[in-house]
Amino acid sequence: MLTSQRMIEKSTLLVATVMFSITMSALPVTAFTSGKTTDGGIQQLSEGGDTKKSSDSTNGSAWLMQLDTMRTTLSCTEDSLVQVRVSSKRVGESSKTVFEEFLYSNGRAIGLKREGNLSVPAEQKVSIKVDPGPKTCTSIDENRALAGTILRVVLTLLLNHDEVAQVILPDSNYSVIASELQSRRGILLPAGEKAPSGARVKFELQSASATIKQTMYFQ
Repeated sequence: MLTSQRMIEKSTLLVATVMFSITMSALPVTAFTSGKTTDGGIQQLSEGGDTKKSSDSTNGSAWLMQLDTMRTTLSCTEDSLVQVRVSSKRVGESSKTVFEEFLYSNGRAIGLKREGNLSVPAEQKVSIKVDPGPKTCTSIDENRALAGTILRVVLTLLLNHDEVAQVILPDSNYSVIASELQSRRGILLPAGEKAPSGARVKFELQSASATIKQTMYFQ
């Protein structure tokens, strides 16, 4: 009975995954590299973490997925290639493992580099955190890339039978990334409201300072 229920849940989530990532499945495995500067001129901007102290609350999560971005230009208004690195680590530990990296152009994914299997075991409570790094601003392309990657990671975790406790966004671009998620069929509820019981893809959206907490779900 339990096996049948899990098969039903996994089938439902697979449908949601197809709605979002049918294009992603056809992405080339692009040989872009991480580091300070690549041959393509990608400059790393967010390796050092937050410059301001943010909330350490992970809502009881045992694991943390961290998203870091790099882009080709320092201007916040110019179009640029954006690289998003997805790493995982146990809460309370400093070392992290790179899971995958995405390459975006004009907000659209054009490359995927998978570093290995997901290190998070099944049936874990997981938080996802966007690391803004030492930046003075974030480009429109970065916000689009982050929204796409967040949804991709959420679906990956759910298909792994994990629980996504929350997605933590920088205070400075909370509303912009939330809006990008809404443009991908996400429904953002007012603070205090809960998602319908039938919603399979749902999580708490929280600002880094924990001053904003809202539920988001996808139909």
